[in-house]
Amino acid sequence: MTREDWVPKSQTKFYALTEKTFAGLLPNKEKYGFGSATDNGKWLVDDVMPPYADLTESFRVWKDKDTRTNLARINLVKDREVFEPLYRRLARILKESISVSDSQLEAMGIPPRRSGGNTPTPKADEEPELEWEIIGKGRVRVYFFRKGGNRRSAKLKGQHGVEFWWVILPEHRAVFIDELTHSEFDTRSPYTFEFSDRLSGQYLYFAARWENTRSEKGPWSEIVAVMIP
Repeated sequence: MTREDWVPKSQTKFYALTEKTFAGLLPNKEKYGFGSATDNGKWLVDDVMPPYADLTESFRVWKDKDTRTNLARINLVKDREVFEPLYRRLARILKESISVSDSQLEAMGIPPRRSGGNTPTPKADEEPELEWEIIGKGRVRVYFFRKGGNRRSAKLKGQHGVEFWWVILPEHRAVFIDELTHSEFDTRSPYTFEFSDRLSGQYLYFAARWENTRSEKGPWSEIVAVMIP
């Protein structure tokens, strides 16, 4: 199994891996940068642990020979599809933490760093460039890439993805960043906004910024306004 594909495909092995990771992480949350007052700590509690609880329950049902039905298998697959991207992001954050050593990563089942020891990836000092296109009724596709690049360019080196803030308003006007009340996160360009027909003719406003694996944010892009088709 390569470093790039270190997460096992087997459901049993995958769940055992997650148990190993959380057994090492949860008693050391403060030390590893996941304290309750931190962004990572809030993300862990609000976004990671509920889907993990769902995965734990669906795995229990699937593992029990008395309840191991086709529906149990389907539920387990669905819950893993939701949780696995969160788990991979969690592993990246731990690998970027200056408080977690390679030996501690390995104890949690996570491959050690390729090089550079505990050197963290710095937060971005530039904003992402954005291009957008209409791809259908209620659908707006947004490409994000490093400055000076194009739609086929890689994201900025060392960044995990981009955070979008957005809002829908009935009119076209000047909008400030704190008016963008919704948020999304994406690790791979492009990102697609999808809206119902009832919002057609209103305006989607959005901005984006790079985020590294320690949840440190770069500067905002300009706010873009698009009429929803």
